Formats: sequence, C-alpha cells, structure tokens
Amino acid sequence: MTGHFLRHRDFELWVEPGTSLSFERDSTFRFTTR
Repeated sequence: MTGHFLRHRDFELWVEPGTSLSFERDSTFRFTTR
C-alpha cells in the first residue's frame, strides 16, 4: 500500500503519497498537498 499513518497523541492521520504534514509547537498541524 502507498502512504502511511502518522500517529500524534490521540489521533491518527492517513498521509497520501505526495503530501506533507508538519506539526507546530502549539500542537496544531499544517497539511499541504504538493
């Protein structure tokens, strides 16, 4: 399978190929699609 799961504290996020996720210091996250 392509993509992967990111696990952060109490939630999981499925990350598709060609996308990126970055966590900020205040525990929010920024999700971008290339």
